[in-house]
Amino acid sequence: MSAESNLQVVSQTYTFFGAGNMEGVISGFSPDITWESKYTPEVPLNGTWTGSENVLKFFGLLDELLAVKTFVPEKFVSQDDTVVVLGYEEVQVKSNGAEYRNDWVQVWTIKNEKVVHLKSYNDTAAVAAAFKGS
Repeated sequence: MSAESNLQVVSQTYTFFGAGNMEGVISGFSPDITWESKYTPEVPLNGTWTGSENVLKFFGLLDELLAVKTFVPEKFVSQDDTVVVLGYEEVQVKSNGAEYRNDWVQVWTIKNEKVVHLKSYNDTAAVAAAFKGS
């Protein structure tokens, strides 16, 4: 696949996510996808989820814990089988009402028109402070 095609796969995934279409999101994932979410250990969203069913569980946990007010992928860079996206989100922790802005970077790997790996780097200090309620 070309860098342009890979970019389209990732862009479509964000479109589905923004519309709340989780079936559409998962349809772009390889069944054996690895999703790495980088936070500090005390943040429940920290970890690695393997397989599309477990990634769905991650999204369920995300929905249970957070009210996402704004989610903006701002810049896309695509080369070979990799798409890097820089963006931010404004979020409220449901359990304590704390709000934060998380500037993130997501690195996507595409094979055969499916996402096989995603690693998300986050503003760990901001997120950890919000989960602590400070």
